[in-house]
Amino acid sequence: HNIEADLGKHTFSLGMNEYKDLTQHEYAALNGYKMAKSSVGSSFLEPENLQVPKTVDWREKGYVTPVKNQVQSGVFLRFSHNRLWVRRHPPWR
Repeated sequence: HNIEADLGKHTFSLGMNEYKDLTQHEYAALNGYKMAKSSVGSSFLEPENLQVPKTVDWREKGYVTPVKNQVQSGVFLRFSHNRLWVRRHPPWR
């Protein structure tokens, strides 16, 4: 994905965090989430009388905030370092 983002095919890149090597169960345990024992899920019933618009501009509704400057928190530097590391040590080699 990130290579395609560098080529302009995507508008964002993906990064890794400290949870990257946890299994689904290990991650759930960190959050205190208890998975249901049942493997049977509920069925989705689509409402019959709901009118849904074809598009929604969430910016107009105030749900999208401007891009924040993350340099002060150091997040930007960590993502930049991770991206550089992955480029030098690609996992697909």
